[in-house]
Amino acid sequence: ALMPVVDPSNLIIKPSEIKREFKESLIMTNAYFLMKKFGDGEVHEMLDYNGPIATDSGGYQILRYGEIDADPDEVVKYQDSIGSDIATILDVPTGAAASRNHALETVRATVERAERATRFRSNPETIWCAPVQGGKYLDLVAECARRMGTMDYHIHAIGSPVEFLEGYAYTDIVDLVMTAKMHLPLDRPVHLFGAGHPMVLSMLVLMGCDLFDSASYILYARDGRYLTHEKTLKLEDLAFLPCECPVCTGYSVGELKEAPTDERIRVLARHNLHVLFGEIRRIRQAIVEGRLWEYVELKCR
Repeated sequence: ALMPVVDPSNLIIKPSEIKREFKESLIMTNAYFLMKKFGDGEVHEMLDYNGPIATDSGGYQILRYGEIDADPDEVVKYQDSIGSDIATILDVPTGAAASRNHALETVRATVERAERATRFRSNPETIWCAPVQGGKYLDLVAECARRMGTMDYHIHAIGSPVEFLEGYAYTDIVDLVMTAKMHLPLDRPVHLFGAGHPMVLSMLVLMGCDLFDSASYILYARDGRYLTHEKTLKLEDLAFLPCECPVCTGYSVGELKEAPTDERIRVLARHNLHVLFGEIRRIRQAIVEGRLWEYVELKCR
């Protein structure tokens, strides 16, 4: 399953619209942003959405900015209180460029926070996710995965893939994912943070990833980027819209280029989501047919 990430302060596409147009109901938002924007409340009311909502904790913001204005225990208690369907502890992401000493510290801190969170989680309806850190240091990834697997969690996430994905470092991604998978309990689903391009999703599923989240559909749209199943194109370079989705059959390329900025971003974001969910459906069908490996070989070529 792919979880589109929605920004609670700027809903380009509302969660209810995603459910209606794409027939997919699981979305993700950021608990740290919710805490700062809304304070106390109920997450489904905040987003005006009655479907399942997963919440991230602000870990990605730590990776990007070094720190956030929130206590890790506070973030866990907040997700408990707002009724997240799937919640995530506030881990400390390793990142792709971390030194070994820094990576060791991120693993130590993440494991400590995960252990502490199990002692005061209070909402029995919430599915809890504990991320695995370690980055390119595979022995640390293995140790973190083993420690996390002994704790009372329902889902595990593999952290720090975004910078590898942005750099097309597929070998590093394979090493990271496979190392984590080999040391996590096989009966717990695995979520890979930040994987949002259709050309890599099937390979990640083949390695055993079950859940993905991404804001790529919005980020690409803001940059005038148009997703296809094989690559990303710039809208300005297109003479035609090479896609069969409702967006591309409802607009000409000229109309889209000339549309007001807000409309163009929204329309491109819808197209990008159609491409992502279309890839998810192709992967599901390949699994049913027993030909996922063959499909991944095609994508790799």
